Amino acid sequence: MLGTELKKLISWIQPEVCFGCNKCVSGCPVAEIHNEYRPNRIVRLAYLGFVDELIESGVIWYCTQCLKCSERCPMEVYPASVIVALRNIASKRGMTHEAWVKMAKNVSIYGKILPDMGVMSKDRKLLKREDLGLVTPAISRDLIRRLFKESKLPIDIGE
Repeated sequence: MLGTELKKLISWIQPEVCFGCNKCVSGCPVAEIHNEYRPNRIVRLAYLGFVDELIESGVIWYCTQCLKCSERCPMEVYPASVIVALRNIASKRGMTHEAWVKMAKNVSIYGKILPDMGVMSKDRKLLKREDLGLVTPAISRDLIRRLFKESKLPIDIGE
């Protein structure tokens, strides 16, 4: 039932053993906000072969990757890993969510998903890391860009 592409990515997972106990849902921060979001439903739909529909719906990008669903699953189905696999398939098809593309570009520029934003002092002065005597870790932009290129994901991070 599982699509060939997805099966390769999650060969170590047995999504068919999910019996819908909803333990994955009970700890999911996204499910608290979106009533229709259910990690076990995503697993079941993926298992039944609805990979294209899941990717096109965009629901796979809602997951925060907090891993609570995978930690709570009594059957060790690992819904978060199924979602990552679906995201990888979407990205290989050029359907990466724009927020993820932006984060990838930030990683290539800053070495992290967000640039340093600083903090506000009590006297309302914006302080940066260097103002506080904090060291900014050195990053190898060349290494990061090479890793992005080697991933073969269709994300243009610029040069």
